Amino acid sequence: MRGAHQAFFLDDDEKTRAIELLRRVEEFSGVIVLAYAIMSNHFHILIYVPEPEDIGDEEILRRINALYREVMREILAAREAERAEREAKGEPASSRRTDPDHPQSLQQRYRLA
Repeated sequence: MRGAHQAFFLDDDEKTRAIELLRRVEEFSGVIVLAYAIMSNHFHILIYVPEPEDIGDEEILRRINALYREVMREILAAREAERAEREAKGEPASSRRTDPDHPQSLQQRYRLA
């Protein structure tokens, strides 16, 4: 991204990335993007906002994954690298799974008291 007089200018790769992000946010939020126009220094978006509806846990997780899939891949890769490093040093694996106070599932982790 280049800047001039406090304006921003997107190149073609940045415009492509902006469209990818727009689609992920669309999937996460449940709105429907009807049309968009991305210029070098601004954009326009026309969206449809459907009526609110109840969604279950699976849908919530699917939407979170849609928005944060790249971040989650990076986190998981970093954890795997740390685990491999510990294993190479002969250190024990993380004790989170064996800790009785550590929740084993999303239901346990976010249970309402």
